[in-house]
Amino acid sequence: MSSRTSSAGRGVANTTAPSHPNGPLAAEARRLFAAAPAGSVARRSAGAVEVALATTRSVSAARRVLEQHRLADDVRHAALQLLDELDAGTAADDDPTAA
Repeated sequence: MSSRTSSAGRGVANTTAPSHPNGPLAAEARRLFAAAPAGSVARRSAGAVEVALATTRSVSAARRVLEQHRLADDVRHAALQLLDELDAGTAADDDPTAA
């Protein structure tokens, strides 16, 4: 029985580990989501990017999720653009609230 508990504990630790490959990008998307006005395309696209990054192990897999998921065209376009900016490390430069 202790081996099941130990195994389950490892599973939980792995899902929350800071070493998730998309973790830093997902965190930045989450920050942009929180800073964007409620209901805006920027907020919806940042939320979609955060979820896509948090649930995949690579930027290309996150891109596929965004391309295949049912999203409004304007949100999909903005999300894919944001993903490109995050991957290139330029999203914070475009954010007027970043100082």
